[in-house]
Amino acid sequence: PVSIDACAGKVSGATLRAGARYSHYFDIEDISNLDLYGRAAWRYQSGTGFSAPWLEIAARLDWLNHSDSELRDGTILSIDASAGRYVTDRVRLAAGLGFDKRNGGGTAGLYDLSASRIFATVDYRLGVRSTLYARFTRQTGDHVFSSGSTTGLSPAGIWEDDPALREPLGLAVANAYRVDATTLAYELGFNHPLRPGRALDFALARYGTEVDEGPYQGNKYSATQVRATYLYRFQ
Repeated sequence: PVSIDACAGKVSGATLRAGARYSHYFDIEDISNLDLYGRAAWRYQSGTGFSAPWLEIAARLDWLNHSDSELRDGTILSIDASAGRYVTDRVRLAAGLGFDKRNGGGTAGLYDLSASRIFATVDYRLGVRSTLYARFTRQTGDHVFSSGSTTGLSPAGIWEDDPALREPLGLAVANAYRVDATTLAYELGFNHPLRPGRALDFALARYGTEVDEGPYQGNKYSATQVRATYLYRFQ
């Protein structure tokens, strides 16, 4: 539903969405997962022109079920506030902040996580349909890491055995532990619609994390991810 204030030239509206996503990992199959989600958002735009800035408040709930990793099963509640505008008919800018609350499985509550985010995106339309996009995210709060030994694990910290990683990584033991950390994520992607409701999305992402406190303070981790996704929207 969309409401329009004709006198003031302002537009506001709410949207409700639901979907499903399956992620498969070839190296660590046990963490492959099905994600069922619902999202509600309210947007306010100060004018009817395409370059009028907009404000949005959104909430999303995800339910995760992994192939064989009870630790990671659970729910994620995300709340976001963002603002953006079209600079030209091809360039759109947006930025915002968010908060995530995750409830996981296991006995020690390893994946009971809380984190905050700030993010910014730039979208550039190529031709008539395709879009090139860049995203930046800074996330601070609870993170989960894994180790092939118990050396250095804080007895007062929260950690659990993580069998999903043992065989794929060739480890005698695999322990997952929770710490406060900060992650910077950079992503460059290309989205190409195939037909109404279907699209291909390719992305290159770079992640860098630094532990903020505890026995691992100052430790840094980084990774690069290449992703190819087929998107399908049910009518």
